[in-house]
Amino acid sequence: MREGDEGMDIVRGIKGFLAGNFFLSAIRMLLGLMFLYSGFFKVLDPVSFGRVISAYGLLPGPMVPYAALTVSMLEMVLGVLLLTGTWIRPAAAVSILLMLAFSAAISINLIRGNEFDCGCFELSRFGINERISIWLVLRDLAMAAGFLIVHNARRHPISLESFIEKRRLREL
Repeated sequence: MREGDEGMDIVRGIKGFLAGNFFLSAIRMLLGLMFLYSGFFKVLDPVSFGRVISAYGLLPGPMVPYAALTVSMLEMVLGVLLLTGTWIRPAAAVSILLMLAFSAAISINLIRGNEFDCGCFELSRFGINERISIWLVLRDLAMAAGFLIVHNARRHPISLESFIEKRRLREL
């Protein structure tokens, strides 16, 4: 191996990852599972999730129940789409917007000096405290970056989209 080839291998590896490979597909599916899990517990108890939304103080009271159902169902739908690899780009784009909205809501309340459970993954059910903090903002922004990488990937080898494309090509 010549000197400098190691650097080229690293660059090729990064380009391959960003273009889309099995590891990126695993990240997409992990993010999808995250949304599916999060939405599932919120759908089970929309009243409790509505109380969390109300604590943020960003919506008028009458809109809170609708927001609780909409956010929880949206998370589940996005989770299924990302997990199965269906409509990946639109699902990733909406996921980015959702993570940015979550980051903004937490940031606004941190600025206001509020402190409460974020309701992100309903971990309080398991005795895990998930209070709003700068770390949650950074976590949500990191997930938004993950969704951006998934969105921009040219291919997703482990996906329903890839399976359908391969099948169409075989039928030509």
